[in-house]
Amino acid sequence: QDFFPELDLNDPAHRDSLRSLVLPTAMFNTLRQVGKVARRSAVHVTCPALVIQGMGDATVHPDDTRSLAGLLQGRVTWLGIEGADHELPFSRSPFFPQVRDAVVGFSDEFCYNR
Repeated sequence: QDFFPELDLNDPAHRDSLRSLVLPTAMFNTLRQVGKVARRSAVHVTCPALVIQGMGDATVHPDDTRSLAGLLQGRVTWLGIEGADHELPFSRSPFFPQVRDAVVGFSDEFCYNR
């Protein structure tokens, strides 16, 4: 319901639409391949990185993100947000102000040497 707030699961037409949703299985293989490339590439990242993770994320598990961040070669700033899920970057998320402030603070550090 948080992902599609406009979706009315009590509406039979919406339920029928969801039942007919088809996802190509190739998409899952592509996502797996992207993950492999990310892990191989991470060791070449030497610049500072801000990693923000919703600790309640069921799409990308926090342990997987922490593992990937551990491969980065530059300074890593980790922000795990308790109670947040995968929808962190969207302005409608109650956690968005925390994400916005972290990104602005991180960029200010490098742009203005603060």
